[in-house]
Amino acid sequence: MIRLKSFRLPRFIDGLGFRLAILLSVALLPLGVISVAQTLRVLADARLTSDTALIGLTADAVAGQRALMEGALGSARALAPLLSETFDRPAECSALAAEFVRNSGLFAFAGFMTPDGSACLSEDGPTSFADTPVLERRLENPRTMVEVVEAGAVTGLPVLTITEPLWRQGILRGFVVLSVPFGAVEIVGRRTGPQGRRPAAIQLVDSRGALFMPLAMQDAAAAQLPADVVLTDYLGVQGQPILRGATRGGTRATFVFAPVIPGQVYAIGVWPQDMLGGAWERGSVLALLFPFLMWFVSLSVAFFAVHRLVIRYVTHVNGEMRRFAIGQREGFTPLPGRPPVEFRQLYSTFNKLRRIVTRDEARISAALNEKTVLLKEVHHRVKNNLQLIASILSMQMRKVDEPELRRVLKSVQDRVMSLATIHRILYQSERVADVRADRLLQEILHQPGSFAADGAQIRLAADVDPIRLYPDQVVPLALLATEAVTNAYKFMGRPGQDDPWIRIRFKSEAGARVRLEISNSTGTPIADTAYKTDGTSLGGHLITAFARQLNAEFEEGHVLTSAGPGYRLSLSFEAQGFVPPDAPEDWDAPEPTRNH
Repeated sequence: MIRLKSFRLPRFIDGLGFRLAILLSVALLPLGVISVAQTLRVLADARLTSDTALIGLTADAVAGQRALMEGALGSARALAPLLSETFDRPAECSALAAEFVRNSGLFAFAGFMTPDGSACLSEDGPTSFADTPVLERRLENPRTMVEVVEAGAVTGLPVLTITEPLWRQGILRGFVVLSVPFGAVEIVGRRTGPQGRRPAAIQLVDSRGALFMPLAMQDAAAAQLPADVVLTDYLGVQGQPILRGATRGGTRATFVFAPVIPGQVYAIGVWPQDMLGGAWERGSVLALLFPFLMWFVSLSVAFFAVHRLVIRYVTHVNGEMRRFAIGQREGFTPLPGRPPVEFRQLYSTFNKLRRIVTRDEARISAALNEKTVLLKEVHHRVKNNLQLIASILSMQMRKVDEPELRRVLKSVQDRVMSLATIHRILYQSERVADVRADRLLQEILHQPGSFAADGAQIRLAADVDPIRLYPDQVVPLALLATEAVTNAYKFMGRPGQDDPWIRIRFKSEAGARVRLEISNSTGTPIADTAYKTDGTSLGGHLITAFARQLNAEFEEGHVLTSAGPGYRLSLSFEAQGFVPPDAPEDWDAPEPTRNH
């Protein structure tokens, strides 16, 4: 069964102050919503007023250009009948057109053109425009047209051309063409409106969204148009739309669209952000921040009150309880200030409980120390007795001449020394309930001692994890390891020209399982070894019995290692908890403490 790790909230979120802030926020939410709604309505009215002012100022700024173009259209409509009536008299028609240009002081050219291409001009020039692009364009769409021509026929400079068709009883009689120097349009645009109350720039565009000016002026003007916007979406729209965004040059601005000649020429007033001063935006931010400021002040006052009356006393009591929990029994401080009576009673109860627990701890500690000393003394005496038995066996071995009997006594002595090693580690350990099995295995590995055999030094190696086991498992594990190491010394061989070796590997596995592996080299048998014998099956029977006692999965056999051919004994078992002798069968034993 997979256990999910319990989720813990961050400390500040799980605290009393944060929860109080949430509750107050919910309580203040209706007032906040009303305040924000009213603020947004006021801001919308202010934005509408600001937009209306910008529309009016933009309309005033383009009034001169609008008046110039509308005046030119009116002049074309008034001049068309006169030039048409005198068209049959070319000299008189040209004189009338020339006199009109001369008296106007604005126009640079005037003329009349019939559908067949005949023309009457205010200046000397061609009298026929048949089959020319100029005539074809006007016949293709015979309507009032306002255009920009790059080079006028008279001045050679950019001009604004106004074309007005003349209809009689539904029949097209011809076109009146007037031209105004484009410089006059610029001058009128610059002079309209006082400085500071007119856009930073006014850009003219036609109905297709193209700049309505000579090519030489379009590069500088294009940088002031709105970026990433289709201008035709804002031209000819009812009212005067306003757009806020960035220019193609990268500056923030407000764009106001105003018609000059509806359907043909439009003006875009460019109001940079720094020119407007950002007053409306700053006012909007401050107005929206006001409800949040009130919310913050309310929460701050409430939090200060709760902290002053509750949280600081709870924190103080919690700190004193934590100090007591980690073992500090002296130096407790009283509650600060004048705490409420409930906290005084709580702290008084804690002090009484602290004194009772301290007294009982002293009694329990004294009893535990006494029992620990006695238990260590027992282990010490058992270890001494076992060492005495080992010494007696050693003395007996020196008096025995038969090799077989000496071998039997030696194997018994090794098993006794293994038990003595366990009890020595138990009384030397700070914790008498469990044993560091890795240290025990290392001592068992080196217990027979390294010795020269056939001119070679046996290489001993241990790769062990710091694992603690309870005595119920340490004893059979130590005896099993003793038998296995003894067998390794008996039957190891020289791997080629290298020295023989013995290795112990003791590792933690998944869950509470551990694995023990004892390996030795094989090859050419080592001569003159004190442990060499024809062998009996007693060691194998003991290893099998101890493995069964550990409930271990046991296997052995020849293996090929990185150091050459060898023989390996491997067993895997689950580390068990300590079970008292009188515990019921369903007693839930704690998991043994293991250091990884």
